[in-house]
This record gives sequence, C-alpha cells and structure tokens, in this order.
Amino acid sequence: MENWMKYVGVLLVVFLLFGCASNNQRLGADQETMAVQNQPQQSMPTPSGYMGATEVAQHNGASSCWIIYNGAVYDITNLLSTHTNSSIMILPFCGKIDDSFDRAFTEKHGIEKVGQLINESRKMGEYAQ
Repeated sequence: MENWMKYVGVLLVVFLLFGCASNNQRLGADQETMAVQNQPQQSMPTPSGYMGATEVAQHNGASSCWIIYNGAVYDITNLLSTHTNSSIMILPFCGKIDDSFDRAFTEKHGIEKVGQLINESRKMGEYAQ
C-alpha cells in the first residue's frame, strides 16, 4: 500500500508540473499575441486595393513618404536615404494627392528611371480619387 501511495504521489507531481508548463506556454503565446496587437498598425491597402486621399495624405514626411505615380500609390520611404537631395527633391511630394510627383519625376528623369522607382518602392494600391 505504501508503494502505491508513492506512485500516486509521483504521478500527481508529474501531472502538476506538465500542467503548469502547458499553462506557461499558453501564457507566453498570449503575451506574444498581445505584443503584436499593441504594435502600431502599418497602413495597408483597402480590401479593394484602392487607397484614398485621406490615407495618402497621412504619409507626408521623411518617416513615412507615400507618393502617387501613374495612378498608383507607392511607399518610397526607403528611397529617401539613397536619393541625392531627397529632402529638397522628394519630401515636398510626400502625401500629396495630386499628380505633382508624376510631373516632377517625368520632368527630371523622363521614363528611364520608372522601373527603378517601382522596383525600389512598395506599391500600396491604386489611388481612388
């Protein structure tokens, strides 16, 4: 009888240890989920793939620069650090809801650098007027 009680005691301890470990793992997963949920949300295209003027206008500086080119919205924030004179040449167009970037880019570069612009930026969606 004494051996049986030791066996039950050991099983009880093992059960409690594994049960607690499982709860701790679940707690860790819940904390990770909460951390992800509490991070600032990045702007994403609407389900239809169209970006409105309000959304584009919010991205009007060096920390987040969206432009409209050929009817599409592009995040060109990463280009600012590589472009010569970006603060003078590009920043004025960040968040603008017109075709001013389109015109300035074409005037400066023609169409020869369009591929580079598109490849080095992230298309956010089509611009919905």
